Amino acid sequence: MDSIRLKVAESFLRRMRQFLEAAGTAEETSLAYVRGPSPLGAAYAADCRFGHTFVGSFGFSIQSSVGPNSGYFDNEVDPARPFSRRVFERVARGMGHIAKAWDVREPRLLVEHYKDGFNSNMLENFSILLATGGVKRLEIDIDFSPEWKTPPDIARTLSIGIDTAAAHMMQEAAAYLRANEPPPLLRLTGTVSRLETSDRPPTLLERDGFGEIYIEWLFRGSRRVRTRVRLPIAEYYDALRAHSEGLRVSVAGYMDINGGNMSELGSPFDFEVLDD
Repeated sequence: MDSIRLKVAESFLRRMRQFLEAAGTAEETSLAYVRGPSPLGAAYAADCRFGHTFVGSFGFSIQSSVGPNSGYFDNEVDPARPFSRRVFERVARGMGHIAKAWDVREPRLLVEHYKDGFNSNMLENFSILLATGGVKRLEIDIDFSPEWKTPPDIARTLSIGIDTAAAHMMQEAAAYLRANEPPPLLRLTGTVSRLETSDRPPTLLERDGFGEIYIEWLFRGSRRVRTRVRLPIAEYYDALRAHSEGLRVSVAGYMDINGGNMSELGSPFDFEVLDD
């Protein structure tokens, strides 16, 4: 067969975009399930490109731009490699988990690896993607740019075949992960009231890579709450500046405000200092 219906092609590409949004969100949050794509996940998918596998072919490719690498030698895995690179490492790793889980018909293997592979949203979108194509087996080739060394558990070039019959197993794992739904996404805006690691030497902070702050904010406009937030070292120093200059800060994350436990913000991201 050298052609497919336009409706099938349209559905496949729409679901592929939703899958990429889910992949970007999973890489950002490391959560088992989220209610929708994050702004970063959506922006990542929008930046991906559609192309041919080779000129004149019917097959197609999804291209995820990473840009040049100017900081690390070839034999090192750069911990600060681009977000888009880390997303597709997650995709490749997750597809490997699916292939292994299908070989032994064990969805538990997918559940156990949601933090570094497919979470519930990715599993659900990919299972529908399999069914949309109208084929018995989906063959996927992934070719990573040589600009960055791949982690030891991922080959630079790999081919993975996944039977469409595996979709049911993926949906089972997705449902299990979804049942353990995380707290809702929210954004805190307030002042830095405490720097938990302010008395530690800079070299120790840089080695650990994280610092903790406390943000004081108003819950429902009246009750003052202090919430602990763990930040990467660069953002921690931004918080230090905000604290010394009396500036407000804002950060997104996950927290159950209705459950009463607002002591810590889960999976914080998109931290910024408000220069007002």
